[in-house]
Amino acid sequence: MLFALAIWARVENGSVSGAATLLIGALVVGALFVAVLVALFAFRAVLVSRLSKVSQVASGIIIAGVTAPQVLASSDRLGVRKGVIPRAAVLVFDSEGLSIWQGSGVPRPVVSISRSDVISLDTATITSGRISTIGLEVTIIPPDERWPFIMDFTVFDPARIFDAADEEEILALIMSITNAWSN
Repeated sequence: MLFALAIWARVENGSVSGAATLLIGALVVGALFVAVLVALFAFRAVLVSRLSKVSQVASGIIIAGVTAPQVLASSDRLGVRKGVIPRAAVLVFDSEGLSIWQGSGVPRPVVSISRSDVISLDTATITSGRISTIGLEVTIIPPDERWPFIMDFTVFDPARIFDAADEEEILALIMSITNAWSN
């Protein structure tokens, strides 16, 4: 933003020609595009790295997801201090229930719910800023509380590098998790 303001000020003073302004503008837009792509590749690489680390030590249905901001803000209801649930989380669904893992460094579970009877899974529309996607909604109904704790995660499709899983893929994931819980 400051760079654009500086260019505008130089054009108004007559120090930079219109053609040079167009060239500089195209370079700035190109640089921003490259920066966004690099950030997306880096974030995806972090997800893949965490997923592979956790899959080496955990068993069950393991998925990588991006935690919705509401979960990070209200995690104290689960008895977890803020900042413990990672933004790029790894979810492990096993025969007992759900655990959320931190995959950086030595992978370890940061939240474990060992009763599958208090967990409900569904799809949900997750909105973050201007972007909305279909994601996995995990509802935990604690036995001593009236209000459920809802956690939303954007789940990435492993076959496509930047795309979130669509509703059919998430429904198939939910079916396989509930089948594992019933066995």
